[in-house]
Amino acid sequence: MCSSDLYNLVQYTVDQSTEEGGRMVSEEFLQQIVRVGRPVTKLLWIVHDMAEKKLLMGGLDKLVDIALKHKNFALSYKLADILLTEGGKIEEQSFCKLLKLAVNTEAEEDILSCARIGQKLGLLTNEVLKKQIFPNLHNWPELVVTSLEDVGVERKATVTPLIEWLIGQGKTEAASTLAGIFSEHVDNKLKFFTQTSKNVGARSEERRVGK
Repeated sequence: MCSSDLYNLVQYTVDQSTEEGGRMVSEEFLQQIVRVGRPVTKLLWIVHDMAEKKLLMGGLDKLVDIALKHKNFALSYKLADILLTEGGKIEEQSFCKLLKLAVNTEAEEDILSCARIGQKLGLLTNEVLKKQIFPNLHNWPELVVTSLEDVGVERKATVTPLIEWLIGQGKTEAASTLAGIFSEHVDNKLKFFTQTSKNVGARSEERRVGK
C-alpha cells in the first residue's frame, strides 16, 4: 500500500475511533513513515495536514521524538531546526539526545550544528561546552572559538570555559596563548594567563632580536 492510500486509511480510522485511539493510530503512522525514510517535505506536509484536519496536534514535536528514537541525526536535526523556526521548543532531554547523536557521528559539522541549536535554546552551558563540545572539535583553540562564533555562539561565552578546559587537560601553554589572543573576553579570575602570554611573547621576541 502506498503512503497516500495508507494516509487515507489512517484518516478514516481516526474518524471512526475515540480521541485516544485516533491519537495512537496517527502516531503509529508517523512512526512508519519515519522508519521507511520519507523525505522531510513529505513528513512536514503530513503533520501540517493532520493538524488542519485535527487528526493529531503537535505532530512536528512527535516527529522529532521519533527521529531521535531511531537515532537518525540528520533527520532529527532538520526537524528540530524547523520546529524552532516555527516557534516550537525542544526540551533539554531531547537536546541532550540530539547532541549525543552528533558526537557519535564524529563529524565536527554536526557538533557545531548542535551548538547552534543549544545556543538558541539557552542550553549551551559551560558544562555542555567542556564535556561534549570542546573535546569533539579537533582544531586549534582559537579556531574552535571562531568556529562556534560562526554558528552564533559569541566569544564571551566560549573563551573562558575553553581556557578552563585546556587547563584541566594540562594544556596550559595553549590556554595561555588563547588568553592572549582573546584577552578582552577572559574572565578576571584568569587574567593572569593574559599577562603570562604577553611575557612569554616578549621573551621570545627578545631572544629573536638577540640572535
